[in-house]
Amino acid sequence: MMTLTLEKGGNLSPATSDPGLLHARVGEEIAVEKSVLFAEIYKHSGEWKFRANGQGYTDGLGGIARDHGIHI
Repeated sequence: MMTLTLEKGGNLSPATSDPGLLHARVGEEIAVEKSVLFAEIYKHSGEWKFRANGQGYTDGLGGIARDHGIHI
């Protein structure tokens, strides 16, 4: 799991020399959300998969937890 805080917009990029690996621009469209699920890494049929997401939650990490069956 990776967590981060990004105040007032900005860029998210991995620490790698491959510019096509991952890039996400966070701007004013993320205005009221307290947390955002940017991507999911999961195993399907024995292979690891990566899926970009971008789902915002106004109720913070609790919203992400509830969407994944974690009761807090």
